Amino acid sequence: MVYKRMAYLKSQWSVFGIGGVLLSFLYLNIFRWHLSVVGIVLTLGYLFLLTYLWQRILEHVFRFERGFVTVFLACFAALFVVSGIESIVITFYTTTYLLTFISLTTSLVLSFFLNIWVHGQSHGPGIEGKGRKEYLIVFPHMKWISWVYILLWSVTVWLFFHTYGTLVFFSPWQSLSVFILPLVAVLSILLGILLCSKTVTKHVLLFVLMQSVLLHMYMPLSHMLPWGGDVWRHIAVEEQLSSGEIVPPVLFGPEALWREVVGVDIPEVFLIPQKYSYGQFWGLAVIIRQLTNI
Repeated sequence: MVYKRMAYLKSQWSVFGIGGVLLSFLYLNIFRWHLSVVGIVLTLGYLFLLTYLWQRILEHVFRFERGFVTVFLACFAALFVVSGIESIVITFYTTTYLLTFISLTTSLVLSFFLNIWVHGQSHGPGIEGKGRKEYLIVFPHMKWISWVYILLWSVTVWLFFHTYGTLVFFSPWQSLSVFILPLVAVLSILLGILLCSKTVTKHVLLFVLMQSVLLHMYMPLSHMLPWGGDVWRHIAVEEQLSSGEIVPPVLFGPEALWREVVGVDIPEVFLIPQKYSYGQFWGLAVIIRQLTNI
């Protein structure tokens, strides 16, 4: 057991070494070379390495089997971590090439040591008898519900892509099909059944992600222009952040403002939530641009 543990740690330190080399080349390309093709290759390599680490984490924590769903969830987790750390930087101040590189390094180091820590923990004793978790299982495993969910989800996505407008709307629903809302309601019910059934955990997580994507589709797909016609604002913000400019409100620097609330001075950044909503989106867009020069 100890030998296996030591062998695993040795292999993971090799992964850490590969990550260090990859970060070194990323640094050189960001600050020296500025080559788009090299940036794309290095970005994909970085994402592959981070996905590998999160795949190992998910396999150990949730006992997932290796497969497409696990890799998909691991890739999503990797992107979430990177964009999340970058969004913190953007929310409280701004981003630069150096801060982006620090975010990438932090994401990799954090994921690596989390992987090491997770694999140092045991799964714990098995549940004997009827535990609390079993009471949450209301429905048996019904595979046909999963296929019905996928079918209705596909139909709803098709409706999103085939019903959009070009005018100015007070609400995105003015241009969407009247069948979308009932379909979303049915999908929500089916998802609730899947959550309380014996469906494989990783499949349930995939359905939750699909539902989340679906619930956010109404804005970008309700209009001919991306983000419901709000594309120009996002492009402008991306340009500002890529240039290292400040997008107020911020927590640090001379641009930081304070507001008095019930006699207490509070940083304005904590009271205006727009950057919390779009921080990860802006962060990921800026990272891709800075790494690939596209």
